[in-house]
Amino acid sequence: MAEWIPRDKAMVLFKNYLLRHSIQRPPHSLFVFNLNQVKAITDYVQQSFLKYYAMYQYAIIPKLELKMSHEQLFYYNPPEVQEVEEGEQVRPKDVPDLREYLNEEDLERMATPRKEGEGEEEVEEQQT
Repeated sequence: MAEWIPRDKAMVLFKNYLLRHSIQRPPHSLFVFNLNQVKAITDYVQQSFLKYYAMYQYAIIPKLELKMSHEQLFYYNPPEVQEVEEGEQVRPKDVPDLREYLNEEDLERMATPRKEGEGEEEVEEQQT
């Protein structure tokens, strides 16, 4: 039994094989069982073998084991992060992506360097 066969098909298959061995027609079939033996074998199969057919299938049919493995299809190489000391200061006005989100007034205000302590009053006012 290499594959699972339903109980009905198994009974038909059994009867075909039993019939082959109960008739003398060489080379297709040989007379091995007489009529009384065929009846006894059929009764046994119907009363006991088919009763536990699912158990026999479970015990005899080889089990399939699923072996899973993982292969990384895409490799993520994060960009190298520069140290702050290696960077250079850029004026916000020179960054094209900022122009999309800020108006000219904001860009001008960001472009002028602040002195220490300047602008702290504005931050305090915005927080209150």
